[in-house]
Amino acid sequence: MSCWRWPPPRREWRLAVAIPGSVLTVEQGLLMKTVKAGIIGRLLAVFRVDEVAIFKDPDTRAEDASLLAKLLRYQLAPPHLKKKLFPLSDDLKYAGVLQPLRTYSHDIPEEPAPGALVYGLIESCRGHRCKVFLGRMGYGIVRRSAKKLKPGEVVLVRIVDVERDRIMVEPVEEDRVNAYMGFKVLEYEGVNDLVEDYRSRGFAVVATSKFGECKRVSICGRDLLLVFGGPWRGLLEYTDKSLYDDVVNTVWCQGVLTVRTEEALAATLAIYNVDCTH
Repeated sequence: MSCWRWPPPRREWRLAVAIPGSVLTVEQGLLMKTVKAGIIGRLLAVFRVDEVAIFKDPDTRAEDASLLAKLLRYQLAPPHLKKKLFPLSDDLKYAGVLQPLRTYSHDIPEEPAPGALVYGLIESCRGHRCKVFLGRMGYGIVRRSAKKLKPGEVVLVRIVDVERDRIMVEPVEEDRVNAYMGFKVLEYEGVNDLVEDYRSRGFAVVATSKFGECKRVSICGRDLLLVFGGPWRGLLEYTDKSLYDDVVNTVWCQGVLTVRTEEALAATLAIYNVDCTH
């Protein structure tokens, strides 16, 4: 039985990841910081992570936390919208080295066809209709009464009709689409703030640490937040174990003295993906 599906299905339970901005602080120069952000973004998309929460640990420079969020948002943006959503910026000088995600939301059709889902940018509204930029397909028309739409807003739309040069579309709620469309990027001042927020939203909170128990991350049936430490300090060096529902070690008998955050991210998400695939 093949486990390959395209479009990839949404997870039945939300999966979130929290990483400190110090993952970029450890890197020298904007180029290497951009490369690191691209690796992290790919891992998040490969394993269908729904949200990534970026927080400041004791070693994070504030500008690195905001840079990581910006680079991930740029990488996540559909290719046909990047230039319209992100003006020229020094922070994006090396954005070309970010690995393309090629998520379902990035794979837009060559020609408009009824039923196709596309992220569009509302460019203008007049009366009860708005003009939506759809990339290489051109522009679509959406009824404004269907949803409160504003110029500058990115909206997921479904093509409902194609008549000559006119493409009629309708807005679609992302939560009602049974396909993985990518992750959201959230920012927090510290790990305590983010844990409190996620717990209030019903998430189980699991920390990763070399001092944790060597066992599978097995909390299927409930939304899950996985929290990772930084390159200089692990989570238990500046937070108490009681902050989390569980603390696990997902790199058993590691062969190196320290495991990098992106390496722990890959190992942990791979284990979780096998243990709970839906």
